[in-house]
Amino acid sequence: EIVYATEFNNFSDYLWLARGGGSGVQHYPGIITAVETKGLPKLDSSAYGTNKKLWTTCIISFSPTVENAALLLHAWQEFHLDPTNLNDPLFTRVTVEAWLFLETKNEKFQKKLYLYCYLYGNDEHHAEFVERYLPKLE
Repeated sequence: EIVYATEFNNFSDYLWLARGGGSGVQHYPGIITAVETKGLPKLDSSAYGTNKKLWTTCIISFSPTVENAALLLHAWQEFHLDPTNLNDPLFTRVTVEAWLFLETKNEKFQKKLYLYCYLYGNDEHHAEFVERYLPKLE
């Protein structure tokens, strides 16, 4: 069966999976034959000098318990499916990844749980992200 998945039809969960939702696209249950994307306009970095990045990152750490991991993954999914976010042009500039893993340091394992956020944009986008989205993520 061929389906056309959009965020507003009955196949929106397919689109969520194809975008990397859940455990990632390596487990996508089907074959993607075409993808329609919208690009972001190229930002002029000359106004910032040659060393200014047009993207920023932030990491929000959480205590690495099973309960926190379950809460974080649920909240992360809700954040990505929130219609207010989906209809917001700033949201297209934001990538949020939930990470739960074991890190090896000095031959010891340390549990880590955090959100890794990327923002593509200029200083105005960054200020708007900090004001509007960072409180939702924390």
